[in-house]
Amino acid sequence: MLYEQGIIFVATASKDGIPNVSPRTAFWLLDDETIAICDWFRHKTFWNFQENNNIAIAVVDLKEYKGYQLKGKFEIVTDTNLIKEILKKVMAESPHHEFNRINAKDG
Repeated sequence: MLYEQGIIFVATASKDGIPNVSPRTAFWLLDDETIAICDWFRHKTFWNFQENNNIAIAVVDLKEYKGYQLKGKFEIVTDTNLIKEILKKVMAESPHHEFNRINAKDG
């Protein structure tokens, strides 16, 4: 369902509890419990990740008019091989791969 919608909303908070919600189109499901999210520009979401590892992801199934919220902890991937694998999948197969390819070149 995530790929059908093509967009997820990532919610983070600073260490002071200031919330931030950011729409994302560059994501990939690594397994049943892990979503890889690309952060091209390192704005508030990225800096919140540095301070607070709580995350919520919201997605809406527009056909069924149902919303879902996923809550968990995140980790920043530093394994170069895994990063390359994720980027390859996002660039080729994610819902908005053409847009993501442009951002990756610019960012």
